[in-house]
Amino acid sequence: MSPLTVHTKSGPIKGIKKKTCYGDEYISFQKIPYAQNPVNSLRFRAPIPHEPWKETLDCSSEGPVAFSWNNYVHSVVGNENCLHINIFTRNIHPKHLLPVMVYIHGGAFMRGSSSILIYGPDYLLQKNIVFASFNYRLGALGFLSLKNPELNIPGNAGLKDQNLALKWIKDNITQFGGDPENITLFGESAGGASVHFHMISPLSKNLFSRAILMSGCVYNNWAVVPDKNWAYRLAEKLGADNEVLKSDTAILNFLETIEGEKIVIAQEKILTEEEKLDQFMAAFGPIIEPYSQKDSFITSDVVQLGESAWGKNIPILIGGCSNEGLLWFKEIKDETFVKHQNLEHFVPLELRTGDWLKVASTLKYFYFKDKELNIECKEMFVTLMGDRNFWHGFYRALLARLQYSKNIPTYLYRFDIVSPSLNHHKLMFADESAPGACHADDKSYLFKTAMGRAPDTNSKEYQAMQKMVSLFTKFAITGDPNGNESGIKNWMPIKDENNLECLNMKIDHFEVIPLPEMERMKIWNQIYENFKSF
Repeated sequence: MSPLTVHTKSGPIKGIKKKTCYGDEYISFQKIPYAQNPVNSLRFRAPIPHEPWKETLDCSSEGPVAFSWNNYVHSVVGNENCLHINIFTRNIHPKHLLPVMVYIHGGAFMRGSSSILIYGPDYLLQKNIVFASFNYRLGALGFLSLKNPELNIPGNAGLKDQNLALKWIKDNITQFGGDPENITLFGESAGGASVHFHMISPLSKNLFSRAILMSGCVYNNWAVVPDKNWAYRLAEKLGADNEVLKSDTAILNFLETIEGEKIVIAQEKILTEEEKLDQFMAAFGPIIEPYSQKDSFITSDVVQLGESAWGKNIPILIGGCSNEGLLWFKEIKDETFVKHQNLEHFVPLELRTGDWLKVASTLKYFYFKDKELNIECKEMFVTLMGDRNFWHGFYRALLARLQYSKNIPTYLYRFDIVSPSLNHHKLMFADESAPGACHADDKSYLFKTAMGRAPDTNSKEYQAMQKMVSLFTKFAITGDPNGNESGIKNWMPIKDENNLECLNMKIDHFEVIPLPEMERMKIWNQIYENFKSF
């Protein structure tokens, strides 16, 4: 029997030996199936566990990604045979079981994958951990919802994919040298929000014991998609006639016959111009399911679930990038965009109640004072976008933790590392001269990526990466990120909502400081207290 063969509860699999970019040996297992292919009658529905197998599966190469639109190649990629897990370990038979870090990729619940081209394990495997990642269904294929309970498609199939993958990892990770009682779930953007969803869903109770939320949480205004009759609109966009559009059953029968590629293309065209102006990021994503059943994932307002959430009792590390709004830098840089902006469109939908137009005037005065909106205002527009779409959600999550998790550690970080070579998303979405770190820049300091070279060992980028890896893995191993390897020993859990402190990460030094966004967060909080509709 090959030393690279592992006997999982599903069946035997064979991996392959590899070396990281820095020369560390590890064993890679990719394309491990955890669910049946979600095709035909399984399309749109909750996943079914993969049937056991007897012959050894070759898990030495990467599997297909989920169907999605890829903005880099400007085409549809992937297929429906995508529900696979990747596991990377330095030792299948360690003396003591190793802590496990499980990553959920982001991409607005519409795109992305766990590919090692983006999430290479090289940096994390310098430490004594087992690293795992997985794919889940995206877009309409992962988040279509129909109100007829007889059809059993309430939505959130993509989150239920994640849940099944976590169960498989919990049940099998011992065979890879991992400790099933020491699993840290982490993710970025939609992946960070996914981690938070698992913390509040009873379906995921006790599947992990720590969590890291990077630039995403359930309090972000994009994390839960409002009900806008998306299934009807998708079928209509795909050419369904009026007879089909009369019932959920007919819509489902129609959509089950459509090729996955066509569904992906159509879902990218559903949003109206008004919805785009209102900052809708996607038509399909997590929803509050329209009815309850045994495998319901979310059935009530996520904000109200904070007090009863099982995850309020686990330590978390949460944070974001210093200038998240750089994600929109290129469109904001267009003078036409700035001049014609109506700040009413920047008011989150949940605040549009009563005399909500006052929210727009409050935002206008706070961010721009009495200035005429022009290209000189672009930096404040970037700040507004980052606060609206990211930082205020993080702040609300922190307040909830202070309220419901008083004695459970919550560590806050702020990623402000700027590099001309390793801040890949800033290089892609903004100008190098723009201040701060862009949304998703922090990923490049945890994962090797094909977007650029790994940092040289004598560079500042390498030292910053080493510190960040040390902090995150130390938290995963012990629940406390402080330690000798990172040199950070005074990063304390948050205690006071009026004096939030964060670990501010810069290229040449990490230090604990008062949260720089605090004044703006308090303004947003006042707005929410005055106008929130639920």
